[in-house]
Amino acid sequence: MRARDNPFRSERLDRLAFRYPPGLDRPSLLRRLAELGHRAAIVGPEGSGKTTLSRDLEQALGGDYRIWRVTRHRGERRLARALPRLGSADYVILDGADQLGWAEFRWLRRRARRAGGLLVLSHRPGLLPTLIVTTTSQALLDTLAAELAPGDIGEPSALEQHRGNIREALRARYDRCAEAAG
Repeated sequence: MRARDNPFRSERLDRLAFRYPPGLDRPSLLRRLAELGHRAAIVGPEGSGKTTLSRDLEQALGGDYRIWRVTRHRGERRLARALPRLGSADYVILDGADQLGWAEFRWLRRRARRAGGLLVLSHRPGLLPTLIVTTTSQALLDTLAAELAPGDIGEPSALEQHRGNIREALRARYDRCAEAAG
């Protein structure tokens, strides 16, 4: 199977929509974000949909704000100080907030003080008020896999094997499809 024919290829994974938990949808989450003064955190383990949710919210906020997305990766400890002078028309989304030291996070909060909003993605609570805690489940993994490859029969323990990380479990399905076709 060619990589571009694999139903679990990365560009298809990137297009998956965030699945809101029962009783919650984009408008209600945006209302909660406004109630928190547009200073909040999306909290959850790796591969639980934080980035996907932030992109969904970014689309909704993008009509009213200029979005500044900053991504910190594992091992990066310093925030690139490339953010411009921010005003009320600016909105900062920081993916990987827990990769920053306290001084860098404090610098970012000061820098974003005049911004219209600051949304951070973190594995643990406490940096800002929690907007939502993202979670995973085998049922969610199965739903996403079925959307990508109807009829795909997953492994019942796939999520457990990948320590709850849906992204990694779907990447493993990519490998499994490639091996089966090869």
